[in-house]
Amino acid sequence: MKIRILFEDNWKFTLKMCDFLDAHHLYFKDASVIIEYCKKNKINIIFANNYRAQNFLQLNQESFNNENIKFLINSRYVIDTFVDKKKFVVFMSQQGFADYLPETYELDKTIVYPCIIKPKMGGIGKGVRIAYTEEDLKNIDEKKYLISEFLDGFEYATSIFYYRGEIVNHYTYIKKVNKSHYVLQHIDPKDIQEETCETPYLEIFLAVLRAANPNNETCQCSINYKIIADTPKIFEINCRIGYTLARHPQDFKDFIQSYLAVLKDNIEVAEVGSWFTPMDLASITDGIWGNLTDDLKINEVQYIYKYLQPGNLYVVRHDGWPNSLGYLPNEESAHKAINKGVVALMVSQTFNKKVNIPLLRVKNTYQALEKLAIKTSELSKSKRILIVGSYGKTGLKNNLYHLLKNKLTIYTRLDSANYSASTYCSLASLCKEHNLYIVELPIASKQKIIKRAQIIAPDICVLTSIGHEHIERFKTIDNIIENKVAVAAGLSENGKFIIPRESPHYEKILLALGKYQSINTLTFGYHQDCSARIIYQNYSNFGWDLIARIESEIVCYRLPFPEVHAPLSSLAVLLCAFHLNINIHDIVESYSTSSNFESSGRLFKLKHQNKYFYLYDQSHRGGIESYASFFETIRYFKPENQGKKIVLTSEFVDCKDNETQYINCLYFRQLIDKAGIDALYTVENFCEHINVLDNKNIWKNHAYDFNAIKEELYN
Repeated sequence: MKIRILFEDNWKFTLKMCDFLDAHHLYFKDASVIIEYCKKNKINIIFANNYRAQNFLQLNQESFNNENIKFLINSRYVIDTFVDKKKFVVFMSQQGFADYLPETYELDKTIVYPCIIKPKMGGIGKGVRIAYTEEDLKNIDEKKYLISEFLDGFEYATSIFYYRGEIVNHYTYIKKVNKSHYVLQHIDPKDIQEETCETPYLEIFLAVLRAANPNNETCQCSINYKIIADTPKIFEINCRIGYTLARHPQDFKDFIQSYLAVLKDNIEVAEVGSWFTPMDLASITDGIWGNLTDDLKINEVQYIYKYLQPGNLYVVRHDGWPNSLGYLPNEESAHKAINKGVVALMVSQTFNKKVNIPLLRVKNTYQALEKLAIKTSELSKSKRILIVGSYGKTGLKNNLYHLLKNKLTIYTRLDSANYSASTYCSLASLCKEHNLYIVELPIASKQKIIKRAQIIAPDICVLTSIGHEHIERFKTIDNIIENKVAVAAGLSENGKFIIPRESPHYEKILLALGKYQSINTLTFGYHQDCSARIIYQNYSNFGWDLIARIESEIVCYRLPFPEVHAPLSSLAVLLCAFHLNINIHDIVESYSTSSNFESSGRLFKLKHQNKYFYLYDQSHRGGIESYASFFETIRYFKPENQGKKIVLTSEFVDCKDNETQYINCLYFRQLIDKAGIDALYTVENFCEHINVLDNKNIWKNHAYDFNAIKEELYN
């Protein structure tokens, strides 16, 4: 039986050659017209084969979801970034992929001819041309065009299907033209020799797609590039598969089969995964449904608008939530949430917005969410890992997920949202097939910490660190420790608590844990008695080569993170894996494709004025311990070719946290002296730290507003 699929209104002749398809075509303009056509022709699958289709389906997801018409499309971010050529260049540069781009030029800078002129927006070669002289660039509007170097050689086109952080299918074609200077789309097809070839540089393409899809979104794309000096030079990524693939029926059939398998997987997770029917949800939350449909399928529960995805149940905040400053009412966002594809709303009884999707009315949505989380936790048989600490929680969670995702079916949220409502939403989203749940908790009152930990009922607790964050609230380090380790009250029978042996507060941590009965304490560090310890470490090329013992296993691995604390953090990850009965030798290679969470530190290789720079960004966190780690880390950075080490910083702490009084000036003087800084620029309240500078010759300038010193810094 042929597969009946609706495509956008192109590729008609080509898809007639695919005898496995019953291909239908429409111009994607009016959702109601398309839905009516699908009903009439019994079509329930759409394939978005161009940008217009991707964009149209992105904007009309709710209408198609309501009619059970299925499709997979790229995220809004991917569509916008890949279509706009200038945004694409910025994205690649910021993510550290500048080496894989052609050189780009500005009109007032040196330009090497011939060069390529291409419209900022658009595809299939429209408006692309070659400029051979300065005369050819006259009247070019840089806001509308991108000027880049001309690349010699054959063009490659790689169509990729990316799903859940991995490339599940790919096809590559090399296009040979017997001509030195040309734009491929302007060449007569009969003069192009097209061959199938193995996909080169797959790891590079995977890294790019992971950066473009940080939440593991599905992505279909076509990467166009030439190979220069054994390096791919990517001149564009199209946010749809390549037309070349469609011209090869057998390859396209294989690709479509992958598409259908993933589509089926998505549908089955929604149908099979949930613990509850809509009536169960109403019973658990003491709610009443309005606008309920027979086919309601919820994939996740969410209360933060910016994180909403199609298929979510949106928990709407209202007056009456605890912590009114942290949980502001957001009933006005309901209609915008529906446009993002949510399939149901949980609202208060006083909610008065007119909507056309299912509504679960409850007395208090926070309390209803908590009930739902408790019930899901009781039913789920998944193992649970609970992470606490002053620093490093989200980074450890992300690395743990990355290393284990191919071994276990995991539910976690890779962002740093960790308020109680976030915890309850993630717990409520656990499905039957999940066999591991990873969650982080922030500090709170001891009573609240114990309550949440008992709801989660972890099998393993991990304490990443103890620092001065929130000292203004808890007054002493001892109080911070006591509240952090209170999660031990929720540990399941035979549960394990993993703690950092190298913490300066190690003895106090042990003492605080001693108040809880039957705690199996494990340690990670450098000491001989640690459950997981570093045997050998060597820093090279912005990373660490390590040999470690994890309980009874010796393992060697490369860690692609420059931070001085990264080796110890990796021990906690591997110790968790070991006690989940995972073979750690099978997973350490996955570190090679890991990337830091933004608050853990990001390293970029950038180009500015024909020079390359490494940019190390640690601007997402402030705190005494994290600043100390920063200065220790950059001590290992050794600029080449007489390069300089330049630091831009503000104050060392968030002023509102009242940590300034705990800064040890002598300690920071030693750290800064050893860091080998050539030039220091400062902003905002750094002048409060004047005593940490022993050598003030490195201090070049200060301004409260960065813009006042920006030009000096760039030059």
